[in-house]
Formats: sequence, structure tokens, C-alpha cells
Amino acid sequence: MMNNPSSDLLANMRRAHLAIERTIDKILAVIRTYPLAKGYLAELDDQVSAHIKRQDQIFFEELKGRFSGKRESLKLIEFLEVDTKAIKVYILEFFEKYLGNINPVDECNFPIDFKRFSDEISIRLIHEKDCLFPLLTDQAVDDVQ
Repeated sequence: MMNNPSSDLLANMRRAHLAIERTIDKILAVIRTYPLAKGYLAELDDQVSAHIKRQDQIFFEELKGRFSGKRESLKLIEFLEVDTKAIKVYILEFFEKYLGNINPVDECNFPIDFKRFSDEISIRLIHEKDCLFPLLTDQAVDDVQ
């Protein structure tokens, strides 16, 4: 039996969520010491950026096509698509600020800014688990066909 591409994507997304959550936890453990936290920021940037890049326009267009007759599913997909665009900008701005050379004021603000950032990422991951993952299950694909 061949694997469904949606099942593979779902498994990859679950692994990405776990990796992102673990790296956030590593940073939170050293959040008051920016030089230590910065050591994990590049890893988190790679993980979050790769995860969000998978959710491009083609990804959402394919989902919309698959669920074209399902109004509720389309609303969820549209919500995630708009949210993805907004969070991409937020991610870019955060890492642009904190991965380079920063000034002492930004270094002092890092714990607050990172907590806010990690909360936003966590909310996004919850939305994906609650809204996107069910659309990628074999059952959802079977229900549409």
C-alpha cells in the first residue's frame, strides 16, 4: 500500500512542530543570558522558516482545490493562509533583529520579545494542529473523494 502524500506531509509537519517546540524550550531555559540563547536562535530560525515555507501559495491552492465543496474547510484554509502571510513577516522581523549584532537595549529586551515571539509561534502551532492537521489526515482526503 502506498503512502498518501498528505500522510507524509502530516508526519513531517508533526516532526517540525516537535523540533520547534524543543528549540523554544532550550531558549526559554537560558532566556536571561542572550549570548547563550543566541546560540539556539539560528537553529530555531531554520526550523520555523522551513516549516512556514512548506505552507506556500501552491500548498494552500491545492488544499482549496481538494476541499472546494466544503465551506467550513475552505474557511479554515483561508484563515490559515492569511495567518501564514502575517506570521512570515513577524518571523522575518524577529530574526532580523536578534540574529545579527544587537545593541544593549535590544539585548535587555530579548527575554520579553522572545517570550512574545514564542507565544505567537505556539499559538500558530496550535492553530495548525486544530485546523490544518485534520485536513491532512487520510480520513479528510477520503471524505472529499
